[in-house]
Amino acid sequence: MPIKYKTKGYYRKGVWEVMENVTGPFIHTKNTKEKIKKSILISLLPLILFAFYKNGIVLFFSGKVGFIDSIYPLLLIFICMISMFIFDILYTMILRKDNVNIKKYIKTSYSFIPGIILGLIIPIKTPIIIIILSCFISVTIDKVLNKITNKNILNTVALSFLIIAIFSILNGGYSYLNSYEATKYNSAPIENTTITDFSYEQNIKQYGSLKQFFVGNVPGGIGEVSILFTIIGFLYLIMKKSIKNIIPVTIFITLFLGLSLTAFINNLDIYFVIFNLFTGSIIFSSIYICSEMTTTPVTKFGQILYGIIVAILTIIFRFIIPFGDIFLATIIADLLVPVINNLCI
Repeated sequence: MPIKYKTKGYYRKGVWEVMENVTGPFIHTKNTKEKIKKSILISLLPLILFAFYKNGIVLFFSGKVGFIDSIYPLLLIFICMISMFIFDILYTMILRKDNVNIKKYIKTSYSFIPGIILGLIIPIKTPIIIIILSCFISVTIDKVLNKITNKNILNTVALSFLIIAIFSILNGGYSYLNSYEATKYNSAPIENTTITDFSYEQNIKQYGSLKQFFVGNVPGGIGEVSILFTIIGFLYLIMKKSIKNIIPVTIFITLFLGLSLTAFINNLDIYFVIFNLFTGSIIFSSIYICSEMTTTPVTKFGQILYGIIVAILTIIFRFIIPFGDIFLATIIADLLVPVINNLCI
């Protein structure tokens, strides 16, 4: 049975009370929905600025691109943001127009935030039409499922990225390399994930050092490559009590243990573990996608179980489909949430 609570527009006893009747999951906080969403937005700002710096400002001042091309990373993030927002509003008007005050919904909607998150993880060479199409398909699936079940079931960001990944495979791949990186490297680190041929020289040294991976000066998603700014954002969200921190922490620990076991079995060193933690949007996605409020389990034990499932599936998929490992793992785990809730409540 779903757990429902009468609400009055604020948090009480761990309940996110923003609708007349709300079904979990929730976090224990007195924050309002608006405060939580604003905290998430603030935590993303350093990553947005980093994306602009790495893929725009650096290229402009090195003479690789002109001014218009230098703002292209911001344009991609904006297109992701506005696409998610517009499609969400349109489907809300179509599917729930009798139950929702549309003007009020538009003013209070933060549906553009998933768009920002999507914009930070996509390859820089993703075609704009594919971005719009992926947002349309993912929001359509989400809204139809929500209309049928009255629940948020799938993470739209993970679903959108998987759709982009499918189009990427069909079209020979969308490059992660910006104009400057294309002159230095043949591929991004995520495209070199392997067990049998892993080496420090091949997988890490060609991009500099692990310090470069930590700061984000390596090819990857538009903004998620900076582990430094991602962790800063994570600590900010914990401080503001605006995240289910149990989930990302569980994912980190399980991934570390699982990758360490994989390294031990295959006689690989610690660099293999760190490389796979620092690439493929693992840390960013664990924080900003896997811990999404409404598609994850209610209880703490359920969130731990959810995190373990995501991590194990990510390790399995990492060496099969590295372009979408943690995103596919998240979708599968989302589908298991009703079972997890029934087991843990």
